[in-house]
Amino acid sequence: MKRIVGQGVIVMLAFILQNTVFTILSLNGVKPNLLLIITVFFGYAASMNNGMLTGFFCGLLCDIFFNSFIGIYSFLFMLLGAFGGMMAKIFYQDDVIFPYLTIAITDGLFGFTYYIVMFLLRGRFAFADYLESIILPEILYTLILSLFILPLLRKCNSFFEKLEIKEKESDV
Repeated sequence: MKRIVGQGVIVMLAFILQNTVFTILSLNGVKPNLLLIITVFFGYAASMNNGMLTGFFCGLLCDIFFNSFIGIYSFLFMLLGAFGGMMAKIFYQDDVIFPYLTIAITDGLFGFTYYIVMFLLRGRFAFADYLESIILPEILYTLILSLFILPLLRKCNSFFEKLEIKEKESDV
């Protein structure tokens, strides 16, 4: 229970930072995707179900505040959280490069899927321009930011794990 509350606080802080501070710090209209970093990390570090739940609520926040219809971001972030959890089953948890690689892949998948849903289905076919001006810079910006955020998230996750162990011990 404490993990869920703690992760909820982290998601809310990331949402606020992403849409205030990093909007100001955007480069050519591109800002990092903090919610994606958090979703993939908790999918990777905690479990696939945890990543999906985190992704669902991250996407729901985006849907409520920025989309005219609910569900696209929720579903997409939920899938990306599951992808992070599946990747954790394939690779070693102690791998240093893997979380960053997973974040880059999921950010690329997010950008590509967003292009399909929001632009391609509306008859806008300039994918090369979108790739060059939005997707690749966002991947780079998100990766650079994740170098600073992942160590903090690791500390939070180890704190949550210690709390879960204490809860289990007190139940016994």
